[in-house]
Amino acid sequence: MGVRPHDYLLQRRIARAQVLLMRAETAVVEIALSVGFQSQAHFSTVFKRLAGDSPSIWRRRALDGMHG
Repeated sequence: MGVRPHDYLLQRRIARAQVLLMRAETAVVEIALSVGFQSQAHFSTVFKRLAGDSPSIWRRRALDGMHG
């Protein structure tokens, strides 16, 4: 695959988090914990590195894109 196992795991966790972020009623901290991060802070750092935006901004843009 060309990706270290830990990086692959982080990518999969973030991909799952992106699906969950499409549910506006679910808190970011709940999503962070449910995909295997120990804290929202670590989740946000990794999410921003891999997805380009913080989870909250990514969610807002994704949901705006669905409605407009």
